[in-house]
Amino acid sequence: SLSGPTIRYGGSGSSGQIYITSASPSISGSTISNSGGAGVYIASGSPSISGSSFVFNSAEGLRSAAALTNVSGNSFTSNGSAAIKIPATIGSNVINNTYSGNQINGMLLSGHISSGVNVTWPASNSPYVIEAKAASPNSLNVPSSSTLTIEPATVIKFKAELTGGQHTDKDRSLKISGVLNATNVVFTSFFDDSSGGDTNNDGSSTAPLPGDWNRIYFNGGGGNLSSCTISWGGNSEVSGMIYIEGSTVATVIDATTIAHSQNWGVYVYSGAAPTITATAFSYNGQGGLLSKLAVSNLSSNSFTDNTGPAVKIPAGIGSDVSNNSYSGNQINGMFLSGHVPSGSNIIWPASNSPYVIEAKAASPNFLKIPATSSLTVSAGTVVKFKAELAGATHTDKERGLYISGRLDATGAVFTSFFDDAYGGET
Repeated sequence: SLSGPTIRYGGSGSSGQIYITSASPSISGSTISNSGGAGVYIASGSPSISGSSFVFNSAEGLRSAAALTNVSGNSFTSNGSAAIKIPATIGSNVINNTYSGNQINGMLLSGHISSGVNVTWPASNSPYVIEAKAASPNSLNVPSSSTLTIEPATVIKFKAELTGGQHTDKDRSLKISGVLNATNVVFTSFFDDSSGGDTNNDGSSTAPLPGDWNRIYFNGGGGNLSSCTISWGGNSEVSGMIYIEGSTVATVIDATTIAHSQNWGVYVYSGAAPTITATAFSYNGQGGLLSKLAVSNLSSNSFTDNTGPAVKIPAGIGSDVSNNSYSGNQINGMFLSGHVPSGSNIIWPASNSPYVIEAKAASPNFLKIPATSSLTVSAGTVVKFKAELAGATHTDKERGLYISGRLDATGAVFTSFFDDAYGGET
């Protein structure tokens, strides 16, 4: 037991001034400073470390290779690396730690969530900084048998580097094969001082940019993102800042802000269709939402100032797709790909207007309604047909509808992509 001592000017290299292996000492009210390595290095064991100050250590204040049972109420100041570096599973009663003046002012998370566990990241340790990279197996993985819950008011950042004034090494991500639950959580750039403070400890020298991290990748897993802010990611060639592939349960995204992705805000590739409601998509580099699937619930979302379509979705849209609004996007509307599915009865509600048809007239590229299907275009709906503008000339104008089944449209408008009189400036 160490209670109240000052321990300084020891340590060297990759070790620590206090080195713990297969032991569980108690350290409280202590000052641990000026180590040549980490202040405390935990190789194994379950120490209790509370109410202590870690100051001016050359490496981390505290570095652990094991999840811990009690690290609480400590302060980490002016250490030469991360304040704390700890496995992503973190442990129990790891709370109320504070950081200032460190090379990384936060809890740097290494490795992955362990299998078969329910892990909680408390808000009182914010910000958390994800170290793992996107290249397999270097995402921070939540396995299929595990759940990660992030407490409200937590800030998550994704580590990157600054090289010659350029943001580099930006491919960190979260990979969810199990369950992620997050309410009122911020996921953002390592360089974003507006949430979680000056994590990279450079004052105002850097600011966030689109693509500063990769993505939240739902790969077979699912979860709930409610009232979150997710921004400055999307560093991937063909993807989204949230990417859904092969999920066996529907991910729910509600009342969330998704902004400043370098790519799509959300990209749905395969698996269970997500529910996306009351969410704001803005300033995303390829568009707001791209889905290869009909979405079961896409309602009351706003799409603003996205570089690309507000929404790109199959023509079979989904069962509850309504009340979505658009402004300032490259395409202000619901951009429809593919055809109406066989054996289906599809409704395009007016509250999503305008719809923009992508399919071209050259067979088989009409937007087709098969013989076994019907399409109902609700009263007040505006349908436009995409074209291009080359100089002052309208080009690429061969879009069409091909009806082998049934089309019902009462009080609908079918018009040019360039017709602002109906459906606004699409």
